[in-house]
Amino acid sequence: MAAAAAETVGDLLVFQEDDFKTNSGRSRHFLKTPEGRVELNFAGKAPDLRSGMKLRVRGQKSGDMLTPDFVAVDDQGGGGAAALPNTLGEHKTLVLLVNFQDNTSQPYTLSEASNLVFTQASNFYKENSQQQTWLSGAAYGWYTLPLSQASCDVFKIEAAAKQAATNAGVNVAGYSHYIYLFPNTAACPWKGMGAVGGNPGSVFMNGGLDVAAVSHELGHNFGLQHSHGLECGAASMGTSCTSVNYGDPLDVMGSTNPGHFNAFQKEQLGWLSGGSLPSITTVQASGTFTLSAYEAAGTGVKALKILKSTDPTTGVKTWYYVEYRTASGSDSFIATLLYTNVTNGVVVHTGADGNSSSLLDMTPASSTSYTYDWNDPALPVGRAYTDAAAGVTITTNAVNGSSAIVTVNIGTPSTDCGRASPVLTPSPQTQSASAGTVLTYTITVTNMDNAACGSSDFTLQATPVAGWSESLGAGTLSIAPGASATTTLAVGSPATASGNTLIVVTATNGAAQSNIGSAGVTYQAQSGLQVSVATDKPSYSAGQTVSMSASVKTGSITVGGAKVTLTINQPNGTVVTQSATTGSNGVASFSYRLGRKNVGGTYRVSATASGGTLSATGATDFSVQ
Repeated sequence: MAAAAAETVGDLLVFQEDDFKTNSGRSRHFLKTPEGRVELNFAGKAPDLRSGMKLRVRGQKSGDMLTPDFVAVDDQGGGGAAALPNTLGEHKTLVLLVNFQDNTSQPYTLSEASNLVFTQASNFYKENSQQQTWLSGAAYGWYTLPLSQASCDVFKIEAAAKQAATNAGVNVAGYSHYIYLFPNTAACPWKGMGAVGGNPGSVFMNGGLDVAAVSHELGHNFGLQHSHGLECGAASMGTSCTSVNYGDPLDVMGSTNPGHFNAFQKEQLGWLSGGSLPSITTVQASGTFTLSAYEAAGTGVKALKILKSTDPTTGVKTWYYVEYRTASGSDSFIATLLYTNVTNGVVVHTGADGNSSSLLDMTPASSTSYTYDWNDPALPVGRAYTDAAAGVTITTNAVNGSSAIVTVNIGTPSTDCGRASPVLTPSPQTQSASAGTVLTYTITVTNMDNAACGSSDFTLQATPVAGWSESLGAGTLSIAPGASATTTLAVGSPATASGNTLIVVTATNGAAQSNIGSAGVTYQAQSGLQVSVATDKPSYSAGQTVSMSASVKTGSITVGGAKVTLTINQPNGTVVTQSATTGSNGVASFSYRLGRKNVGGTYRVSATASGGTLSATGATDFSVQ
C-alpha cells in the first residue's frame, strides 16, 4: 500500500519490549485515534514520550503504520516527567493467567504466580520505597483464549483475557496494573513487555516466572526508562562514550539482577523526598557528607546530587548521583558478582532532568571481560574522581557497612592541568595452569591526566606473595596524557599452590604521587577438576523437557571456560551428545526434550569437562515414566 499524507490526534500508549536473554529491546508507540489504532514508526530516535499523552501527529501513513515528520504534545495527560501522579501507597493489580487454543500448557500454578507478584514483587517495591509502595489484588486463571499462539497481538490478548475473566465472574475494573502471564511463544520475541507510564498500566510476560522481570516491567508502568551504563573505554567520562542499554548491573531497570532502583530513578518516583521517606542532598558547596547504606530502613540521606552541567540551549541540567550500596536485602546479589568492588566504595550515576540515568565506571578498563569490567564500577575508598570542566571532585573517604563518608569539592571549572590516577588493564585477567607453572600477563597503563598536562613517568610494582615469583618487564613507563603503554608481568606459583591467587599491580603517577592506579590478575592453580551433574527433577513424562547442568570446580573454586561434553544414554541404547562451555559461575547448562516415543526407564547422564591440561567426569540418572 502506497503511503499517503495524514494528520491525526490521539491518546498515546508506549510499550517497551524486553528480551533479557540478549539484553535487547525496543520501544513501540501506538496512538488511539478516532479512526482506530495506528503505530508510530519514528525514522530516528523516538522523543521522550509516555503513555497517557495526547499527541497531534503529521506524517506518511501506510496501513496501520504512520511515520511522523511532526509531533506535538497537546496534553500531558498524566504522561509527563513525573512517573505517575502518585507512586506511593497501594497499587491494585490484577493478574490473569492465560494460554492459547494451540498451546494450553500451564507452566506454573495460580499459587506460584500470586506469590511472585503479591509477595516477592510487592516486597521488592516495599523495600525500595521504605514500605511506602506495595501491590495488592488477586490472580485468576488459567483461561484458554480463542487465539493462536502464532500471533503476538498484545491488544487481542488483553481484550480476550479480560473477557474470559469477566465470563468467569471476575470484576476486572478498578485496577492500576494488569499483568498477563502466558506460556512461552516464539511469536513474541521478548520475555516481558510493559506500558511506559499511564494509568492503568499493562504488563505482558512471555514464559516463566521471574521476580526481577516482573518488577522491571512494573517499573515501566511507573514511567521509568531503562537504567544505562556509560562505556567510555579507559575513562569514566569522556567525549567518545557509548550509552549501553541494560548497562547498569546494580539496578532492576538496567539488568536481570533484582537490584534497587538507583537514586535518579527513585527521585523520579518521589521516593527520596524526605519526611517519612529517605532524603537526597543536593550539594551546593564543598563539604564532607555521610551516606546511609542505600538499602537500609530509615530516613537518613541515601544519595548526593551534584550539578554536572546545564545545556545552554535547553536549560536541561545533568547531575551526578552518589550512593553507598551494600550486599543486603534486594541487593544481596552484589555479593555474588565476581571481582566486584561495589561495597568497598560509592556508586556514581549521571542523570538528566526528565530523561534517564547512566552508571559510571570508576575503575574503567579493569578487565578485558565486559561483564567483569562493569562488576567493579564503584569509586573505592581513598580514590577521587575529578570533573575539571564542572569543577567537581568526589572522594570516597571511608565505608563501614552501614554508612559511607564522602567529600565533595566544588570549585571553578578549569582548563588547567588536572592530574588523575592511571588506569591499569590486565590481559588476560585470569589464567589457569598446573602448580609450578610461570604465566605471563600483559599490563596496559593509561594516563588519565587531562590534555593540559605533560607526560608523566609511572612507577609499577607487583605486590609480593610469599613463595611466589612476580617479575615486571618494565618498572617505569613514560606516558602522555590520554595515551597508553604496556609491559608484561610474569607470575610463578610454588608446586604446592592450589585455587585462586590474586596478584595486585600498582602504578604511581610520578607527577602526583597520591594518584595511584591498581588492578589485579588471578592465577588459578589447578590441582584437579571435579564435575557434578544435576537435573531439575528426578523423573519426567514423555513430552517434557529435561534441564541439566554440569558444575566444574577445582577444589572449592569454580572453573569458567571449561569445555563440557554431555552424554545421555537411553535405556534402548540410543546415545545423545551435547556440548557447552561453563560460564563464569563454573556451570554449563543443557536441555533435552523427551519425545512422545521416548522409552520409559532410567536414563544415564554423564558429563566430561576439560580445562587446561586437566579433565574429569561426573554423572547422574533420571527416569522417564
